[in-house]
Amino acid sequence: MQLLFYTLILPLLLVVYVTGVRKSFAPIKRSIADIAVIVGTCAIMAWAIFPIDQKVKLGRDLRGGVSLIYSVAMPEGVDDATKSEILKQTIVTLKNRVNPQGVLDLTMSPQGDDRIEVVMPLPGDEVRSAQKSYAAAVDALLAKARMTPRELDAALAAGKAVD
Repeated sequence: MQLLFYTLILPLLLVVYVTGVRKSFAPIKRSIADIAVIVGTCAIMAWAIFPIDQKVKLGRDLRGGVSLIYSVAMPEGVDDATKSEILKQTIVTLKNRVNPQGVLDLTMSPQGDDRIEVVMPLPGDEVRSAQKSYAAAVDALLAKARMTPRELDAALAAGKAVD
């Protein structure tokens, strides 16, 4: 409903004001009415976007992220149509290997004849908290272990890790 209001109804009201209602005012009152309409429109638009962090979803460029560009080794003597097909197939293969369920917010797009751009967003707060809890769990497990990782590596190398 808000989208309908901001994209259709508010501009329609402004057009009605400018084309009809505005002309019925005397010059002094017209100036005051113009100022009131401008201030009112600005207030409505400001109300629509504040607080920004709750109403505006930031894109990858503003949230932060990583952009990687990979070069694809193309065979010699291949025409442009074949290069384009190889690039498309490489992107499909990478998507299937890196993001098989399609749940990650990754973008892979061709860049020129022999490059692929992979854009990844930075992890969100939920992922960061899961990473911290995982690291804490691993540290707690290692603290309870009877062997240190160095002792375990030495026992594995000597073949004495299992009783």
